[in-house]
Amino acid sequence: MVKTTINIPDKTWTEFLVIVLKERGGRKANEVIIELITKYLQAKKEAQKNE
Repeated sequence: MVKTTINIPDKTWTEFLVIVLKERGGRKANEVIIELITKYLQAKKEAQKNE
């Protein structure tokens, strides 16, 4: 696992966390971020196949 730091505007991060808390409860932001990155990579791979 890689540990990294990213810069996200405060308002964006707060809105994201509120949604994650409502949908999944407690400290689940990392799981959601991993899912988003994985889906992004899958979409890019599919797009490359279709070129």
